[in-house]
Amino acid sequence: MTVNGKIKSIKTSIIGKPVYGHNDGDIGRLIEKYLKEEGWPVQSGAGPDILMYGVEIKSRRIDAQSN
Repeated sequence: MTVNGKIKSIKTSIIGKPVYGHNDGDIGRLIEKYLKEEGWPVQSGAGPDILMYGVEIKSRRIDAQSN
């Protein structure tokens, strides 16, 4: 049985940590680094960021507008 869903949050202490960079790729890699430091099995490159759960980590600018 396949279940589709959407993760709204994860238990992690990275909430509130500063993220910075020259482009979105820099920021995404910094978030991945924070998650790795907490023990999450994050992989770089093609495919999902957390392969064992099929999860892709997404981020957006704090001033981004949602339509």
